[in-house]
Amino acid sequence: MGKRFSSPREECSKLAKELGDFAYFRISYKGTPHVVIAVADELYSACYFASQDNWTIFYPYGGHTDKQTKLRGKTYDEVVEFFKDGG
Repeated sequence: MGKRFSSPREECSKLAKELGDFAYFRISYKGTPHVVIAVADELYSACYFASQDNWTIFYPYGGHTDKQTKLRGKTYDEVVEFFKDGG
């Protein structure tokens, strides 16, 4: 058997628990599981893509902005470190 990839829902739930009080798991209106993280008065969203086995961080999250930065290709550990270091 090959490597078993976790589902996006499992990965996002795990990240929300790891980050604690300033993060919560949610499902978007399009059905995409992601984690919303509040760091230093900024909202971020982190999504896990199982097909690529990596994470993408989007910010700013929410509102209706034309400018959203995407940090792609992150591992789980890199995402945790990114947010624990203040985003």
